[in-house]
Amino acid sequence: MLALSTLFKRSFSHGIHPDEYKDQTAALPTQRMPFVERYVLPLHQHLGAPSKSLVAAGQPVRRGQLIAAPGAFVSTCLHSPVSGRVKAIGQRRFPGGRYEQAIEIEADLYATQRLEVDRPPDWRGLSLDDFCLGDARYGDRRFRWGFTARAC
Repeated sequence: MLALSTLFKRSFSHGIHPDEYKDQTAALPTQRMPFVERYVLPLHQHLGAPSKSLVAAGQPVRRGQLIAAPGAFVSTCLHSPVSGRVKAIGQRRFPGGRYEQAIEIEADLYATQRLEVDRPPDWRGLSLDDFCLGDARYGDRRFRWGFTARAC
């Protein structure tokens, strides 16, 4: 018997697999990309609401620090990719041609750029609210999504 899905097939069998052309680089070791002098982070990361900046121009930031909080139910947090100083917060043009609000960070060229990570808390000792909503001491990095917190 013929499956119904085969009658309405809109794709190639097994997909499309173009040549990868990895011959020149397959044997090379993976390298870490060096830090650059300037980073521009858009506050509008996707179709959801833009994030709200938590930093001001001229403020020093460290790598991994929370610099923008979610602006609505469907939004995202932003963390600083480098240690440095916030150069500006304003409209910047992005590849799609649109101007978006963004945070511009100037990297500290003399910083180690080592990510300082705190030990995670013992989850067994947390209250249900702290477990679901996160804690400001940990940068709201645990379960910060609103829909996850409401499910607890």
